[in-house]
Amino acid sequence: MADFSENQGPPAAPDMDQPYLAVCPPAPILRVPPRETLTDGTVTLRRWHASDADALFRIITASRGRLAAWMPWAARKDAYERDEAVGFTARTSKRWDSDEGWDYAITTSADGGEVVIGSCGLRRREDHPGVDAGYWLADGHTGKGYATRAVRMLTEEAFEMLAPSVRIVHDQANEKSRGVPARLGYECQGEVDAEGNPEGRPDTVWVKYPEPQRE
Repeated sequence: MADFSENQGPPAAPDMDQPYLAVCPPAPILRVPPRETLTDGTVTLRRWHASDADALFRIITASRGRLAAWMPWAARKDAYERDEAVGFTARTSKRWDSDEGWDYAITTSADGGEVVIGSCGLRRREDHPGVDAGYWLADGHTGKGYATRAVRMLTEEAFEMLAPSVRIVHDQANEKSRGVPARLGYECQGEVDAEGNPEGRPDTVWVKYPEPQRE
């Protein structure tokens, strides 16, 4: 999973602070904001709301043991508190309103109702001209293609926003996370130093560019 680091509970996304280009062109003018709801009929991505705090708290609490291997915010020793989930939903709302980033709840349907199974999102970064995509899934929902579906929709939406590229950064040892960009046609750009990795492992960087438009 690729997670944006912010000492938050969710995602949205990774320790992506290491540049993979020495010099980057000016940040593009994006067509923002993206749509607040994306769906492929199986997985739905929708903007986080304050009312999602309890669901977010539950899935993080249940999944921290697995997430801790890859995400610094999950690896800390103290408990994840409900107030932190409340804070995340407030921060993501501010990011949407400022066009700094766009976090989505990953959801599916079960017994006629919605189930929150993870988080994903897109973020602007200063070290490269495109946007970053991050994602993670709760326990019990990995290995079912949900992350690939979510990131496919994020990538397509980023290109609809006129982003010149989408970048994914993940722990080098995270094979499940590696499979997502590989399946979606991202190009592996190599490895960069990962600050804060207790094992000293580097991060792997993937980038995808929009298909050239035919005349």
